[in-house]
Amino acid sequence: MRVLLTGQVGLDKASYAEGVRAECARVGLSLHTVSIGRLIVERAPGRQSEATILNLPKNELQALRAHAWERLQAAADQASSQEVFVANSHAVLRWHHGPVPALELDVLMRFAPDMIVTLIDDVDLIKQGLRERGTDIFQLWELLAWREEEIYVSRLASEGLARLLGRPIPFYVLPKKQGPQLLARLIADPHAWRAYLSFPVTGLPDDQRRDVDRFKQRLSQEIVCFDPLAMSERSIVSKANSLAEEANRSLRMGLQAMLEAAPPPDNRAWSPHIDDRTALGLLQFDSGGAPLTGREVLAALEAIDSQIIARDYTLIEQSDILVAYIPAALDGSPRISAGSQSEIFYAYHNGKTVYIVFPGDPQRLSPWVTEFAPGRVFQTVDECLAQLTLRRD
Repeated sequence: MRVLLTGQVGLDKASYAEGVRAECARVGLSLHTVSIGRLIVERAPGRQSEATILNLPKNELQALRAHAWERLQAAADQASSQEVFVANSHAVLRWHHGPVPALELDVLMRFAPDMIVTLIDDVDLIKQGLRERGTDIFQLWELLAWREEEIYVSRLASEGLARLLGRPIPFYVLPKKQGPQLLARLIADPHAWRAYLSFPVTGLPDDQRRDVDRFKQRLSQEIVCFDPLAMSERSIVSKANSLAEEANRSLRMGLQAMLEAAPPPDNRAWSPHIDDRTALGLLQFDSGGAPLTGREVLAALEAIDSQIIARDYTLIEQSDILVAYIPAALDGSPRISAGSQSEIFYAYHNGKTVYIVFPGDPQRLSPWVTEFAPGRVFQTVDECLAQLTLRRD
């Protein structure tokens, strides 16, 4: 099997690939990884590092990349048919001059991957990874755009190669936080059921949160599961909104007084403006990853939220089924979130079979839930699993 692993800089895909190799070894699979970036840097010793290689002229960089792919292809051709060979590459390069495609169709046709995977992670963690490499030159919105470009180009490569090679080439977006065992399982058992897990994320009491965790753990023991909560950058939005309110209370009056005391501008083309977000733009705060400025967070807030929806829909599209857990409140009523409702609707209308796990009385579920899962509403996860063959046809 040949796998193309893509993803933006800052993910440390090399360490992730090593984790996949260790997981595959546990089930008797031999996995070998070759990094295109590393081969390129090796070709320019003493002149460039991973942090500066993109400073080279485009034609020289193109020649280095072509040579790297030739070396990778030679290694792949020498690998045994029983070995899993992983090509670690970017789909898109970003530097001071903007995005540049890093994949070429003729090269990929020769490599002929059996699977293409794009690895993703929270944008603030990507920024932290770039800072550790000494290449923290991107704003959050640029990193969000780069992630979308990696996914888009990788998916396009998968679809194009499938038509040209005359066989399906599965494409997956995998959250890094789900660990290397997820990719190892897709490699080792490509016919296992793939399930998107839907559940409420916010506002749950501790006991119901534990129920959700048990739901995820039990399903993951039997089938391949994609967990939307493996991406947690929504916390950036929540923290920014909270800090915006606090900063506005503390600074708004002072900012307003400063503007009132300032002379009017000579140039009538502009005028000072203060709103509820102005104070946030003056802050720097810790998101849990790299320190962020309020200015760059403000520019990325809408993109973070829109990408959450698009990403979850992508995870649904790459699944066979959706399994939704709906907690029961103390009075037995279902507690379904707006997100779960939308995910169930999207999965159903995209040809995915929907399963519902609700520990309460099924009669209390809305037809807006049950109509999308006829005959597939269960009170326990084990009852749900009993209706699934553990392998797809």
